[in-house]
Parts: sequence; C-alpha cells; structure tokens
Amino acid sequence: MELIIIKISYLVQGGIVLLILMIAYKAIKALMFSQRMVAKRLLKYGSKAQAKVLSIEKVADERNGKANVKLLLQVEPELGRSFVAEILTSIDASRFNILQTGGMVSVMYNPVNREQVVLAPTML
Repeated sequence: MELIIIKISYLVQGGIVLLILMIAYKAIKALMFSQRMVAKRLLKYGSKAQAKVLSIEKVADERNGKANVKLLLQVEPELGRSFVAEILTSIDASRFNILQTGGMVSVMYNPVNREQVVLAPTML
C-alpha cells in the first residue's frame, strides 16, 4: 500500500513539474511573439533616425547566413535629444563586416518608448 502511495506522489510531482515547464514555454513563446510584433510595428509606424554605433558584440554563431549581434547605439532623432539604446538583432553575415564602431546606421524607434529601437530594413 505504501509503495502505491509513493508511486502516486511521484506521478503528481512529475505532473506539477511538467505543468510548470509548459507554462514557462508558453510565456517565453508569447514574449518572443510580442518582440516580433513590436519590431513589425516599429518598421511600419516608427520614427526614422540615424544612430552611431557605440559597440558591436557578436552573441551567436551564424545560422542561415545571419549573425546575431548586440548593438549599443546612440540614436540621433531629427527632433529632441539623442539617446542610447541597446538592441539584439539578426543581420546578414555580409553586412556584419560593414558595421563598425563609430559608423552610422539607419534605425526606426518609438518616440514614446525609446527602449524600442530596430535597425531599418536596409541593414537587415
């Protein structure tokens, strides 16, 4: 009898762990979807600006001809003060070599939430 109770308690614990993992997976997937939606919205409705590349860091190896990079940018909008933004993005591996610290890139940003910045389509 005790053996059956122990096995049932292990099944319940395993079920709880599985439920927690499923919830975490759904949350991460929703966050990724949300980030893609923000990027699409910025590309369609965002404000254009030039940005100076302050630093470039390759964060993952190339896949499908794309390099994952973290960029620290000083965004210089046409109106208002410049601001610093950090973005994580995938770019064509051939364009990665063009990016240089101190160089200029085109970006789209949300003037209300300046943490939302994406590279303009010409850079992707």
